Amino acid sequence: MDKDEKKCLVALNTILNNNGERVKELISYTGSAQGIFRLSKSKLIDKFEKEYAFIKKICDPNTLIAAQKEIEWAENEGIEILCYSDLDCGYPSIMLEYNDYPIVLYKKGDFNLNSNRLISIVGTRRATSYGKAVSNKIVEEIAKVVPSAAIVSGLAYGIDIAAHKAALDNNLPTIAVLGSGLDNIYPVAHSSIAKEIPKKGGAIITEFSRQYEGFKINFLQRNRIIAGLSRALIVAESKERGGSMITANIAKQYFTEIFAVPGRLLDPYSAGCNLLISQQNAICYNSALQFAKEMNWYNPTNSSLKFGSRTLWPQNSEKEKILVALDSYNELNIDTLIEVTKIPALQLSSLLLELELEGFVKSLPGKRYSNL
Repeated sequence: MDKDEKKCLVALNTILNNNGERVKELISYTGSAQGIFRLSKSKLIDKFEKEYAFIKKICDPNTLIAAQKEIEWAENEGIEILCYSDLDCGYPSIMLEYNDYPIVLYKKGDFNLNSNRLISIVGTRRATSYGKAVSNKIVEEIAKVVPSAAIVSGLAYGIDIAAHKAALDNNLPTIAVLGSGLDNIYPVAHSSIAKEIPKKGGAIITEFSRQYEGFKINFLQRNRIIAGLSRALIVAESKERGGSMITANIAKQYFTEIFAVPGRLLDPYSAGCNLLISQQNAICYNSALQFAKEMNWYNPTNSSLKFGSRTLWPQNSEKEKILVALDSYNELNIDTLIEVTKIPALQLSSLLLELELEGFVKSLPGKRYSNL
């Protein structure tokens, strides 16, 4: 991308307070970001008379000087500035499917945002022990079933930070989407995790310029990136109202696949998840295997799912034979399973019971079985 065009985009993103739709409207008038800064003050007023505040900034030469300093700061800090109009730079193309995509993204870390195995995990900031345990379990199992996955969240307290930590613990890259600038990490308590994420193959991203503070409105704006960047969104724990439910609603508009972890009926912190499931706005999350199948990401050859101390994939175990058979035929009766797997009847019955207890097989009437 032309350096001057990039500088003008950075400037417009800042002076219009990250309002990407307004920036695009301006650019459509001249055909480029540079074209906006070439207009005279009188022409700008004629076209945008109700926007005199930003016109004054466009006409101020210090605006582009500040943008150039912003770019130089990013280069010195190893931060990439990804512009929507330059797909070669690594801007996530999936975001362009939505009208409110960010004009600019700041990225710290080498992770490729165009990966097709991004999974967003969100939830309440006041996570319960159940919510944290659920987040850890989800990420731990996903690391085994979908080892090419990466976890996206918002670096906030509660479920977000639990998901990031679980990803790091299970050697999955993780992407933190901030509601502040990269020179002003919020919350400050998570700064050490933010520094670790790029070192472990992940990335920290934001649309907010260098020292932009973490105002409340920013996090609502940030949520659309969490919802839009990923192919799937998992709500681990949430009240009926809150940022996670807003993110789920955005994901629905984006046609992102939504999953929700069910919780106890009387638990207020599971009410949002239960509501999403009951209204059929989310698939009930049961296991990583079920999740992978729903997403068409299930590949036994690449998985390393473990049963106790035994590795199921990619070793050719008897349990593997059972699951592959059920995956191929949807459901089978025990006689057909014996014929297909060549496993003796008594051993097969024992293995089916183990798989059922482990949450991978469901028994049906008439001695029939299916994968969950």
